[in-house]
Amino acid sequence: MITTFQSRVSFIEKINTDSFLKLNPDVVAISVITDEAEKFNLNQLWLDSIQLEFEDTVDTNNPKCFNQKQAEELYNFIIRHKNKAGIVIHCTMGVSRSAAIALFIEEYILNKEIELHRSKYCNYNRYVYNLLLKEYIKHEYKNN
Repeated sequence: MITTFQSRVSFIEKINTDSFLKLNPDVVAISVITDEAEKFNLNQLWLDSIQLEFEDTVDTNNPKCFNQKQAEELYNFIIRHKNKAGIVIHCTMGVSRSAAIALFIEEYILNKEIELHRSKYCNYNRYVYNLLLKEYIKHEYKNN
């Protein structure tokens, strides 16, 4: 069972989320679900939380594929909470979608260099990551 943060940003599988967040209530939580059946009760003790529904796919013809509107909503949530002590992201397996979001936060929001081939991020969903990166670039150029 995971009980503490290894860094400011952690990503985990859904099965460990409840116990992890009960022990760490002072965090911002990003919950990624595949469908309504996975809806997660977001704890009122957390600093803030967001829940997005999308599948782990890169097929843009799939109506449940991560989209630009979700990327914008998620980016704004991340920016609003970028200085918090902890951000935890969870999805069903804690491998692809949540890893993409965590990697994006680490690299572009916290300015960390990540060696992908040696890291826990190696299986991240590149489509989710790239849409968040497009959102980041859009806001960076807009503000400069």
